[in-house]
Amino acid sequence: RITSLNMSHVDLVNKAWKFGGGESGARIIQNLISNFPSCCIVDESGKPVSWILTYECCAMGILYTLPEHRGKGYAKALVTAAVKSLHQQGYPIYCFIEEDNEPSYHLFKDLGFREVPDYRAVYGCLFNLNREKPHNLEVLVDSWPDFKTLICKPQRKSVQDREGVFNIYSVFSKDKDNLQKLLEETGVVDWSTFALFGGIEIGHVDMMRELAVSKNASSKIRSVTHVMMLRDVKHLPRLPSESNASHMLSSLDESHAELVNKTWSYGGTQISYRSVKNYILNFPNFCILDECGSPVAWILLYQHCALGLLYTLPEHRRKGYARVLVTVMCKHLLSQGYPVYCFIEEDNEASYRLFKSLGFEEDPDYRAVWFELNCP
Repeated sequence: RITSLNMSHVDLVNKAWKFGGGESGARIIQNLISNFPSCCIVDESGKPVSWILTYECCAMGILYTLPEHRGKGYAKALVTAAVKSLHQQGYPIYCFIEEDNEPSYHLFKDLGFREVPDYRAVYGCLFNLNREKPHNLEVLVDSWPDFKTLICKPQRKSVQDREGVFNIYSVFSKDKDNLQKLLEETGVVDWSTFALFGGIEIGHVDMMRELAVSKNASSKIRSVTHVMMLRDVKHLPRLPSESNASHMLSSLDESHAELVNKTWSYGGTQISYRSVKNYILNFPNFCILDECGSPVAWILLYQHCALGLLYTLPEHRRKGYARVLVTVMCKHLLSQGYPVYCFIEEDNEASYRLFKSLGFEEDPDYRAVWFELNCP
């Protein structure tokens, strides 16, 4: 029978959750069960054998069936029951499906869910917020629970915060007029300072330009990008342990921030340096070291979970280092449940071909724009 989870089920759910197992996971599960809708199927003794919860951001998640009870259609029954319950209570109906989780992807597609390709940057921010990553972000929506526009933006608590790291807004909107209305509200955007809007659909750019003019802010398009997503890992090459590159694989540390900052297309300033240091200290990264232990190639992860800052020093190019780094990063991110995607600038043909050869796909009808205000 279908019922709801209760406090006695926290340990069971926590142990099965891929991000759980510890006291922090138990506290998260306890909070979700206490405050948000959940559904489970219990056996004859009243023990849950399959369940689904609702995250704080209202996404459905933590769908799980004990191995000995799989193949009985429990997941489909639970998602159906959860959707009907959430809809009745006025919740938005959505979920995040990890790139390598094909069974869940097909299940939700079969039940009528559709994918929104321009949601990636916001998806990545919410992913990290759910894991208490230290970006100091806040999430704004136009309305709740039926929102058309969602913005992840840095919190601004002090002058020191404003001078800290890149002021990046990750934007998702299904309606240009709706996005404009939210951006015009007091306190959403500081139109007097530098800001970088990431992942904006190219059809919204004219509105952004007009709005900047009305606010006496300078603006420009920094880049137009392909949004590349990895759905199938079969194109990722195996990396034999005897390869020279794998022997030199390592991670960046804080001492490498200046080197990365100097080579980054957005780098060269103290703000970009602090941003790079933030990425190195708080998110996955990989590098290839030379014989002296100095990085010669590297790849990092942005705060919105996109792969980025891929770079090889000129004297070390054409050795396959970029391919190795992207492959290692993708496999690591998939193992940790991260979304795997990136933004490739339209004129960066070398990176576009590299990511395509590794199995990344794009929506040919969608382009994402990086839009700057008050560029220093």
